[in-house]
Amino acid sequence: MPIYQTHSFWNYIANESETIINKVKDLLYIEKYNYETKDYEIAHYFQEVAKLKIEDSVYITLRVPAGLTQYLLDKTTLLLEKKEYPEKRYSENEILRVAEEIKQINPQFEIREYQTEAALTSLNQFQSLIEASVGSGKTSIMSFVCKILENEKILILNDNNFILDQIYKRLLSFGLTSISWNLSKDPDYTKNIVILNTSGSDAKLNKQDPDYIKYLQNVHTIIYDEAQHVQSLTFFEPILYTDPEKLKHIIGYSGSPFRCYKHPYDDFDDFRTIAILGEPAFKYTMSDAIKDGNIAQPYGYFIRYNNKPGYVPEQFKDNYFMQYRANIIYNKNRNKAGLEMLKFLNKHNIKTLASFNNIKPGQNMMKMLKEEGISAIFSCGNETLYEWLPNKRGTLKLDVRKGNTDDIKIALQSGYNIIFGSQVLDEGVDISEFQAAVLFSAGKTPIAGIQRIGRASRKRKNELNVSLVIDFQDINGYYKFQEHYILRKQMMVDSGVKIFANVQDFISMVEQISSQNK
Repeated sequence: MPIYQTHSFWNYIANESETIINKVKDLLYIEKYNYETKDYEIAHYFQEVAKLKIEDSVYITLRVPAGLTQYLLDKTTLLLEKKEYPEKRYSENEILRVAEEIKQINPQFEIREYQTEAALTSLNQFQSLIEASVGSGKTSIMSFVCKILENEKILILNDNNFILDQIYKRLLSFGLTSISWNLSKDPDYTKNIVILNTSGSDAKLNKQDPDYIKYLQNVHTIIYDEAQHVQSLTFFEPILYTDPEKLKHIIGYSGSPFRCYKHPYDDFDDFRTIAILGEPAFKYTMSDAIKDGNIAQPYGYFIRYNNKPGYVPEQFKDNYFMQYRANIIYNKNRNKAGLEMLKFLNKHNIKTLASFNNIKPGQNMMKMLKEEGISAIFSCGNETLYEWLPNKRGTLKLDVRKGNTDDIKIALQSGYNIIFGSQVLDEGVDISEFQAAVLFSAGKTPIAGIQRIGRASRKRKNELNVSLVIDFQDINGYYKFQEHYILRKQMMVDSGVKIFANVQDFISMVEQISSQNK
């Protein structure tokens, strides 16, 4: 017997032998070792909803997340009993007609062929993971879908207020007005589109806010921006409060949805992402965007430095987080090499994002730059900006003020060359001024790497369409960091980044970009 398709979050498996049911359970039982707790995290992606014994036979009905249907079809002899999608199916002509309506409102808007395909994929099925490269117009695709569904109840979720504000502005530019987005007030659930930070959503569900729960029961479409985070409970929990009879779409948009992009089913978090959104229903990768000229061609350079290992107590020598703290965050040789790189890029007027996971080391480096006459700003969460400024005594004081992406753009346009960014600038933030990114954070997953590369890779219309991504090769350090360097380099190559053969080629490219900036 087949897997029964429902076009809802759950599909069902019934009338199968115990052998098949047990195999499905084994496939959907996942565990991961947690190095912090030194214990296993366990998840099982099935629920027994019925069990019937007739004579010597046992018949079990399972419900499983619909996103894992293809995985089960590939791993078992089960078949799929397809059911026609009950909602309206949209055609390319309808998409192009709406695109013309938007162009009347926003003359700069143009819809590309791949964006049309991505929009149709989003609209014509219940569940869709849209993998669209950074810089490929992902926010426009999302806003376009909202325009077509503008008379329905749509919830947009993300954990980054900078990005949510960008989405709000893009929706307005498409002529949409029934939108609720205000951080200082409760959402207006009478509006057709509600934009909400996932932390705000989580707080409302934790206290069982009756207005929010009532709203979720009437939602027709949930859109996850930066859907690589959907595996977190704060992201996916709202689905569990929706009415299956009313929910028509769950859509996730991401430029890099998986931590283990070659084998996502082998990763605990990627497995959950697929359970919630399914395998990518549409792909337009960074390599595609580079080939089509829709984003700048990134060039990669790795700073080779001799790692003088930082001190880690013997009992923590195999603890990844302690090693990361000692040999990445506070590694003097590494930070000195990074500081010299920032000074070199500043000298050539290259607009640069210095990406840090940890605020304190970034602030320290920013102070060292200021002491040499180089001004920089650090953008952190909660729309907070830091900058070292001289006080009345002539010493430096860390100034703290509110600010958003508009303030960063103004700074870059008015003489600042270096912007430090915490994770708030890693994903989705559209600042086209950046020409280079220096990756101090040494991320171990492609999600972080691809997103950070994307910050500096916006398309250049009137200049050399290239960008720079600078990373570190940790030599003679903790063995895991060497492994991560190899993984990051391979991820860059797979994503279309061209790696400089030598430092002379890197310097030559910097000089070419610099000559354009004059």
